[in-house]
Amino acid sequence: WRSWSRLYPSALVAEADEALALVGLHGRGDTRTDRLSGGERQKLSIARLRLQRPRLILADEPTANLDPAAAADACQWLGSVAQGATLI
Repeated sequence: WRSWSRLYPSALVAEADEALALVGLHGRGDTRTDRLSGGERQKLSIARLRLQRPRLILADEPTANLDPAAAADACQWLGSVAQGATLI
């Protein structure tokens, strides 16, 4: 119901903005996913992981659609998000 009504607690919005900034998507919180490039969608997936705090991460081609510099960043971000979790 929250996504339909777009009513989110301010703490959750701030945490989401922080996660987006971590992956270089600062200010893109209002952008629809279908408007993002493939690389931006990969980055968004990593930001979502930070919010979901999973105990197990199955990363299937986490650097697909990313240039070499962005792929290196993605690996670093995954490592930081996966602290305390199992990353495969």
